[in-house]
Amino acid sequence: MNNRIKEIATSTLKKVPFNMNNFDKWMDEYLIEYSRAVIFECSDVVRERSKEWEGDKQMILKSTAVDILDHFGL
Repeated sequence: MNNRIKEIATSTLKKVPFNMNNFDKWMDEYLIEYSRAVIFECSDVVRERSKEWEGDKQMILKSTAVDILDHFGL
Protein backbone atom coordinates (compact mmCIF):
# COMPACT_ATOMS: atom_id res chain seq x y z
CA MET A 1 0.00 0.00 0.00
CA ASN A 2 1.24 3.45 -0.89
CA ASN A 3 2.30 5.51 2.14
CA ARG A 4 0.22 8.45 0.93
CA ILE A 5 -2.91 6.29 1.09
CA LYS A 6 -2.05 5.38 4.68
CA GLU A 7 -1.52 9.07 5.51
CA ILE A 8 -4.90 9.98 4.04
CA ALA A 9 -6.59 7.16 5.98
CA THR A 10 -4.96 8.27 9.23
CA SER A 11 -5.75 11.94 8.77
CA THR A 12 -9.34 11.05 7.88
CA LEU A 13 -9.60 9.05 11.08
CA LYS A 14 -8.57 12.17 12.99
CA LYS A 15 -11.24 14.21 11.18
CA VAL A 16 -13.95 11.61 11.76
CA PRO A 17 -13.29 10.19 15.22
CA PHE A 18 -14.48 6.66 15.90
CA ASN A 19 -18.01 6.44 17.28
CA MET A 20 -18.70 3.10 18.96
CA ASN A 21 -22.28 4.11 19.79
CA ASN A 22 -23.29 4.35 16.13
CA PHE A 23 -20.80 2.30 14.13
CA ASP A 24 -22.80 2.33 10.87
CA LYS A 25 -23.11 6.12 10.88
CA TRP A 26 -19.42 6.48 11.69
CA MET A 27 -18.43 4.06 8.92
CA ASP A 28 -20.52 5.99 6.38
CA GLU A 29 -19.02 9.32 7.44
CA TYR A 30 -15.48 7.90 7.44
CA LEU A 31 -15.77 6.28 4.01
CA ILE A 32 -17.28 9.39 2.45
CA GLU A 33 -14.56 11.63 3.88
CA TYR A 34 -11.80 9.15 2.98
CA SER A 35 -13.10 8.84 -0.58
CA ARG A 36 -13.30 12.62 -0.93
CA ALA A 37 -9.71 12.98 0.27
CA VAL A 38 -8.40 10.35 -2.16
CA ILE A 39 -10.32 11.83 -5.09
CA PHE A 40 -9.12 15.36 -4.34
CA GLU A 41 -5.55 14.04 -4.07
CA CYS A 42 -5.83 12.40 -7.50
CA SER A 43 -7.19 15.56 -9.04
CA ASP A 44 -4.44 17.62 -7.40
CA VAL A 45 -1.75 15.33 -8.83
CA VAL A 46 -3.09 15.79 -12.34
CA ARG A 47 -3.42 19.55 -11.84
CA GLU A 48 0.18 19.80 -10.55
CA ARG A 49 1.51 17.77 -13.49
CA SER A 50 -0.24 20.15 -15.86
CA LYS A 51 2.19 22.86 -14.72
CA GLU A 52 4.98 20.94 -16.44
CA TRP A 53 3.30 21.38 -19.83
CA GLU A 54 2.13 24.25 -22.00
CA GLY A 55 -0.64 24.88 -24.47
CA ASP A 56 -3.09 22.15 -25.35
CA LYS A 57 -1.44 19.52 -23.15
CA GLN A 58 -1.70 21.78 -20.11
CA MET A 59 -5.32 22.60 -20.89
CA ILE A 60 -6.20 18.91 -21.31
CA LEU A 61 -4.59 17.97 -18.00
CA LYS A 62 -6.30 20.82 -16.15
CA SER A 63 -9.67 19.88 -17.60
CA THR A 64 -9.03 16.24 -16.69
CA ALA A 65 -8.42 17.28 -13.07
CA VAL A 66 -11.76 19.07 -13.07
CA ASP A 67 -13.45 16.13 -14.83
CA ILE A 68 -12.29 13.80 -12.04
CA LEU A 69 -13.96 16.01 -9.43
CA ASP A 70 -17.09 16.45 -11.54
CA HIS A 71 -17.39 12.71 -12.08
CA PHE A 72 -17.66 12.16 -8.33
CA GLY A 73 -19.80 15.22 -7.68
CA LEU A 74 -17.08 17.14 -5.93
